[in-house]
Amino acid sequence: FADEGENAPSEVPPNANDAKDNTRAPTRDPPPSAPGLLNMERRLAGTLGFAQLINLGNRHFGSGAYNEAAAAYAQAMPLRDVRVDGAAYVGLGAALHGSGKFEEAQVVLSAGARLNPTAQSMLDNLATVATSRKDWKTAARAWRNVLRLQPAVTASSYRAAAQAFESARQRNSALKAYATAARIEPWNWHGHYAHAHALLHA
Repeated sequence: FADEGENAPSEVPPNANDAKDNTRAPTRDPPPSAPGLLNMERRLAGTLGFAQLINLGNRHFGSGAYNEAAAAYAQAMPLRDVRVDGAAYVGLGAALHGSGKFEEAQVVLSAGARLNPTAQSMLDNLATVATSRKDWKTAARAWRNVLRLQPAVTASSYRAAAQAFESARQRNSALKAYATAARIEPWNWHGHYAHAHALLHA
């Protein structure tokens, strides 16, 4: 599920030449504990810019530290207009979803989608979160916008959209999406079965 965000900036690796020489005798100060490092990182996060916070959130998200990722993305949200860059909203929604906070994730992604209705990953994630909550009406609306903005998506996207349409009792839309998925992947018998099943129950 988790997407790193709309136009999320890439992380620049640190320059090895900037590292201090650690071959000298160690100081007497003990190394900070893991909680100490986390607290230090949280203090430093208050001085970071948008791109740095997104990178920090992405690193935490990639390691499964969803709460820390959510905190970084949340700090980034007021630093850039979501209508220009939705990375913070997408990231926060994904992090909340990853930590099982589906309702909060949907609130964040719905707000982002209202402000930036052409953000592909925002709509993708909103559809996924709404599906997790079995909010089929929202999922169907999000998938409809995804397919409208990018008709040439994968067969799996059309199947997911079709399932949302079917659950929302939007039969015609479901049949069209199943048919498109089967046309994209004619060798996938699961897709043909789902299409036939939908036709029988239309």
